[in-house]
Amino acid sequence: MPALTPDTIRTLTETLADLTDYLRENPDLDEALALVEPLLDEYTGLPVQFADTLRALARAVQEQPDLPRTAQADLLVTELRTAAWEQADQHTLHYVLDDLRDLYGGSVAGGPGLLLVPLNERQLAAFADKHAWKIPFDTSPRHLAGPGDARHVTHGLAAAGWSSVSDPLSAEIVLRSPDLRHSLQFDPQSATGAWWRLRAEPFVDGPGWYAEFGELVPAEVLAALTDALIGAPSQPADPWAPVTSAGWHRDSESTARSPDSMCRIELRQLSECQELPSWHIETSEPRSEFSGPRIWHAYLDELTPSHLVAPFLTALADPSPLQRGMYERTAHYRAVQKPSPLLPQQVVDAHTNRINALRTQARSARRQQTKPATTPANTNPARPAARR
Repeated sequence: MPALTPDTIRTLTETLADLTDYLRENPDLDEALALVEPLLDEYTGLPVQFADTLRALARAVQEQPDLPRTAQADLLVTELRTAAWEQADQHTLHYVLDDLRDLYGGSVAGGPGLLLVPLNERQLAAFADKHAWKIPFDTSPRHLAGPGDARHVTHGLAAAGWSSVSDPLSAEIVLRSPDLRHSLQFDPQSATGAWWRLRAEPFVDGPGWYAEFGELVPAEVLAALTDALIGAPSQPADPWAPVTSAGWHRDSESTARSPDSMCRIELRQLSECQELPSWHIETSEPRSEFSGPRIWHAYLDELTPSHLVAPFLTALADPSPLQRGMYERTAHYRAVQKPSPLLPQQVVDAHTNRINALRTQARSARRQQTKPATTPANTNPARPAARR
């Protein structure tokens, strides 16, 4: 640890002064709360740290052999300790921050001005701690790479303001979007093969839809779909194009097989009464003629937007490997693993950079939604809108 100097401490106070000046300039509320959050962290925030500093100073003064033990010295030490207790009591301010988020978000529930809640720094640190010591192995093909770290999905959504509405002591995780339209459920205790369930409620700009994914779906592949929920919808793309360009076999216009024939994509109707076809993806044991036992599956109903289907299929068919740690679970013994040229810290940095990019993307999308519409001046009387 480098030696501390008064200038080092002065830098900290100058940073606080800069933050105060920034907060006086009527800043964006989500950015203001994001900057203040580390200061009010329940365990490492300023109240706790400053209280520890005052206690340590009191102890250092009391244990000085050259300081005379007088009533005045004892009184000063007592004042330091009292101040430390008063500071420590302020650690509950992190609850105020949470209440502000609830108040700000709840006052415009369903509207475009919802607060983007940043990830807790401890959560990002936990991800880094897990992966910083794992030797990464390039694992392919992707459909056999195994589930990986579910936080590729959940961290991305949390960075965009999705909030947890599930019991924190339960194995089940339920995240809900700021506009309350979308929800993601991760249930490792599911009685069915679907550990992930993604739902969209009917809204003014589109119908509701449903998608589910099995236990061994790679988290990075699923994250390609959930990341696409964060920004503004892109132009509809042909979902089959990346599959074909990746060298998958097209048995018909509505089916495709991976080069090893273990993963099959099919666009078909579930029944005659269903007007539109739905997407069915299945990875299974290889058999000579028919598919063997299922390894994992994905189902996206007929109303799932194509701008979400396309990134999922693109990530699935991508020939580039996914990174898995040594001895980490894969979906099948046929998965090929080679030592990766990436360092563990590079894997962590890639995750952090992606989270930061998603946070920026979500903030930009939110500001676009809240931007007032401008209409050109028009002297003609307005016409009633045509009914659809």
